[in-house]
Amino acid sequence: MKNKLWRWLLIITVLLVLLVPKFFGKKEGSAAGNGKPGMQGPLPVQGMLIKSSALNNVVKTSGTLLADEQVELQAETNGKIVGLYFEEGARVSKGKLLLKINDAEWQAMLRKAESRLRLAEEMERRQKEMLKKEGISQTEYDQALNELNTAKADVAQAKEQIRKTEVIAPFDGVIGLKYISEGAYVTPNARIAGFHKIDRIKIEFSVPERYAAQVQSGQTIFFKTEGSETLREAKIYAVEPRIDELTRNLQLRAVCVNNGTLYPGAFVQVQVPLKEVSDAVMIPTEAVIPILKGQKVFLAKGDSVLEVKIKTGIRNDQFIQVTEGLKSGDTLITSALMQLKQGAKITLRSLK
Repeated sequence: MKNKLWRWLLIITVLLVLLVPKFFGKKEGSAAGNGKPGMQGPLPVQGMLIKSSALNNVVKTSGTLLADEQVELQAETNGKIVGLYFEEGARVSKGKLLLKINDAEWQAMLRKAESRLRLAEEMERRQKEMLKKEGISQTEYDQALNELNTAKADVAQAKEQIRKTEVIAPFDGVIGLKYISEGAYVTPNARIAGFHKIDRIKIEFSVPERYAAQVQSGQTIFFKTEGSETLREAKIYAVEPRIDELTRNLQLRAVCVNNGTLYPGAFVQVQVPLKEVSDAVMIPTEAVIPILKGQKVFLAKGDSVLEVKIKTGIRNDQFIQVTEGLKSGDTLITSALMQLKQGAKITLRSLK
């Protein structure tokens, strides 16, 4: 009797284990997926109807300010500094003597060379008269002439060495900070001071190679310095005749008048106006997904997702231009991008 009871209890337990989960699972699946276990409904997304519009095509890039002219003042010879004739930050004119190195030795050599030159000139004059009277040979006269030319060369050499003991302003400009003092021994490699011409200032910048055909000398650009919202105007005066093979950028330089507030070496934000695009396609930057070879977006085609590769152009703070891949009338998906894939089912919650 007990064996039969245990047998029936075992059968009932097995049936409960098999039937109860199946019953509750079917009921739960019916509520979530319309009677089909495991099926999910379409993903709700937000969309944007693409429309073309006019675009003021402006390339935004960064640049660096350069002095109109700039050199590091250095001596051409060794020696002790006997005179400094400039103040840091002072404006000086072209040709002004800025530094003098002791030239006593070369001055003595110059006087000696000039004395020899006078003797050589007198000797050459006499030998020339003697040659006319056939009192000497041509060879003897040529020797006197050679000594004269040597004496002239010695004088020129001494004067050149004396010239090298002077540092002269190469153009009108402003002296920077000095790095030497009077009485110091200077060498040709020693840094004396920076020297800058900054009445005009240059702006060096670059643009991607796809815009190379749209920029040229004489074109107006705009720039602003860090900490300032004032846009300043400059004109392109030089274009590099080649594309940099590493960056694929074209380098340019522009110039403008310096009102005294622009400093060489400063970082600037540059705007380069290009031709207006009459039918540009602009989409939110957050809708663009980078991929291994380019970029892509998701479009809504009926109730399904369509993955489209695109090419982009001008970018601003919120939008980016699409040059290939999209057209007016397409519906761009702008939300739930990480959950989307080709062919996924969707429902448009809203359309802008």
